Amino acid sequence: METDVSEVVLIEADALVAMIDAKLRAPLQVTLGPDGLQRLFSSSGVLSAAVVMEQVV
Repeated sequence: METDVSEVVLIEADALVAMIDAKLRAPLQVTLGPDGLQRLFSSSGVLSAAVVMEQVV
């Protein structure tokens, strides 16, 4: 079975909490689009809290 999936991202629980925390603390500065949280999912790999804090904050 073939799919059109080109990227796979595994999210650590701490990273998910960091994303939600950042969005709640600065809802106008942290966007969901390509200039915000969406860019975290643009490449395959493991998404850690450190990466989220580096990219979002």
